[in-house]
Amino acid sequence: MDLDLKNMDYANIKTLKDVITFAAENYGGKPAVKWQNGITIEERSYFQLRSDVCKIATYLKELDLNKGHIAIIGDMSYEWIVSFYGISCSSAVVIPIDKQLSNEDITHLLRKSDADCLIYDTSHKSGLIEYLQKNIESLKFISIIESNEFPNVPDIIKSSENTDSHLSELEQDSLAAIVFTSGTTGTSKGVRLTHKNMCSGLIVSCHFAGKSDFSTTIPILPTYHMYEITTGIQSVIVIGCTICIGRGLKYITQSMKQYKPTLLILVPMIVEMMHKLIWAEAKKAGKEKKLKKLIVIAKLLNRLGIDLRRNLFKSVLDIFGGEILTIVCGGAPLSADLMEEFQCFGIQVNYGYGITECSPVVASNMPGHNKPGSVGVIVPFPYGMVKILNDEILVRGPIVTSGYYNDPKATEESFVNGWYRTGDLGYIDKNNNLYITGRIKNLIILDNGENVSSEELEAIFGEVPLVKEVVIHALNNKERLLLTATVYPDELYIKENSIMDVQGELEKEFFQINSNLPPYKRVQLIRLRNAEFEKTSSGKIKRHLICSEN
Repeated sequence: MDLDLKNMDYANIKTLKDVITFAAENYGGKPAVKWQNGITIEERSYFQLRSDVCKIATYLKELDLNKGHIAIIGDMSYEWIVSFYGISCSSAVVIPIDKQLSNEDITHLLRKSDADCLIYDTSHKSGLIEYLQKNIESLKFISIIESNEFPNVPDIIKSSENTDSHLSELEQDSLAAIVFTSGTTGTSKGVRLTHKNMCSGLIVSCHFAGKSDFSTTIPILPTYHMYEITTGIQSVIVIGCTICIGRGLKYITQSMKQYKPTLLILVPMIVEMMHKLIWAEAKKAGKEKKLKKLIVIAKLLNRLGIDLRRNLFKSVLDIFGGEILTIVCGGAPLSADLMEEFQCFGIQVNYGYGITECSPVVASNMPGHNKPGSVGVIVPFPYGMVKILNDEILVRGPIVTSGYYNDPKATEESFVNGWYRTGDLGYIDKNNNLYITGRIKNLIILDNGENVSSEELEAIFGEVPLVKEVVIHALNNKERLLLTATVYPDELYIKENSIMDVQGELEKEFFQINSNLPPYKRVQLIRLRNAEFEKTSSGKIKRHLICSEN
């Protein structure tokens, strides 16, 4: 599918400077960002956002830090957003860092990316800055998120007019960011992303969002993820949404009731949490049966062309502020049944697929094009092309990185004839819907040469009610490889069903499933664990840690 660039207001956005200029010119005095400050709600308009970005860019130039590599670490805040764009608009390279990493890992990433400066907020871990000062003597430090004030920079903006004249002229092919991968299979790599990469990604993201009238959103995902940067910050700025900053995931329902978001950018882990909350509230109110009946009624009415979902499920929608229209979801697998149930409640779930190296969106379901079981329609031309080679998903085009920073070996291994190798397995149907079937690194090669997809079996054995989480892998018992299931059982299910022998019950369930599988796909060993698997911030299990336990 090709994109009609003539009908896109934002098609001329080529650099991150253009993002800020476009938003100020189109949305001006509209609130760009809101947040709670004590008992009051602070807000900044799109004019003010451009003005403050300009101040930070100018400040960095005065410190001779423009065109350098500047890392940023901190929670989502207005100051974080301004710093991110201020760095970019000063011609410097922005490096978002995960503040939850160890001091040693943060030091490693700063060195690996040749960081000249670190901009940080006061919510960082105790002792981090002192540790970095001792271990990276050349690194400069700027605390710009202290007492909600910016540094004492000159007020160069006297009016809201022509503020972008203070910003650097940027080349779309120049390096804009170094973004580190999540490291689900090992060491993180620094992905080189140009202004063209990042702006192509946001245009694709806006295209997939459709023409819906989104007024507010609450950013929930980490600021160092391309998924959040592109979909949760850049795209919502371009469409003129107000970013309402809550108090984190722990207080997300309170934030939703306060700000009444129309759009949420989430990972499956949070969508599943919301789903559990819906049914927990129904159970608490003694309305589980009524809710189930309403779902049946809503489906019947929809078939007749009658849509009363937002009236029938007002109490459900009110849990999340009452205005939610769409959830954009990606980062990990999401149940098609769960998506369908949210649809019944009147909430559109656009499930998609992306990867940091592709800025990051590669495919997504979208309004009027929602295919259950798929990760949506592939990225439109001219921003990207997708093909399948030996079952692997390959991507090329403006959304795709040129490679990894200071890592020519990894870069060479990741490309074939100009196509980026995602490492993910899948196929494309005749309607350009993309389906993910597994990951190459998670393929298990058995002694007899058979290939087994871990994800395929995890989806099957994960349906067992007793299973909360499962990872399928190979365990070497010195004689041969055993197909092994490491299981974190559902403690609530165990308690509610008074199960005494968890191992024995699992073996019964797995034996029944095994009987319907080819011999080479049958799980031969079940291992129990007493804690959830360690995950990335997007909810992906760090599989390499399970393998290292073998």
